Amino acid sequence: MIGSRCLNASIINFEIQEYHAEFYSDQYFSVCPAFPRQVDGYVELSDAPGLGLPFDEAEIAKYPPLRRVHARGGRIKGI
Repeated sequence: MIGSRCLNASIINFEIQEYHAEFYSDQYFSVCPAFPRQVDGYVELSDAPGLGLPFDEAEIAKYPPLRRVHARGGRIKGI
């Protein structure tokens, strides 16, 4: 989603893209405090290098990787 947002910003005749970050769980914003938020219907682009999304390593450590479930009917839940 973030990469497509940057691509869309570079297309001169781009019009609109759905952006659902306001419905994400709070974990997304604690792990990545610079995650872009919608303000008055617009999402501002970051001027930081790359995608401009630094991660909080200490916060990421609170959510260890999930083990794969190999049994039939098992589910994998993430953030």
